[in-house]
Amino acid sequence: MNRFCFLFLIALLLSSSCKKQSYLFTSFREPATDGLHLAYSNDGYRWTDLSGDYLKPEVGGKLMRDPSIARGKDGTFHLVWTTNWKGDKGFGYAGSKDLVHGSAQRFLPVMEHEPEVVKRQTK
Repeated sequence: MNRFCFLFLIALLLSSSCKKQSYLFTSFREPATDGLHLAYSNDGYRWTDLSGDYLKPEVGGKLMRDPSIARGKDGTFHLVWTTNWKGDKGFGYAGSKDLVHGSAQRFLPVMEHEPEVVKRQTK
């Protein structure tokens, strides 16, 4: 399935005009460098993998771990993800109004002011 058809399918699945609710699951595969993986479900129990990587990470440590997508009140889809195991003090972000055209990826340095953020406490 080409990327345009896939994104059109997802937009239909998530559209508020659909009478039937569907679910979209975001995931990654190790080593987390190939990008976003997706699956969908009509009932929340049986999932269909939408084989492929759909957004290669280009910011931070150039990894995509723990991706999460949510739709804002204005209809914009927001995708966030962890970009590295440690050293990056923020996360990756991309947005889309229609899941066909997306914003450029950005690194959001939300923990930049926290020098101890990657240290683990040991007892």
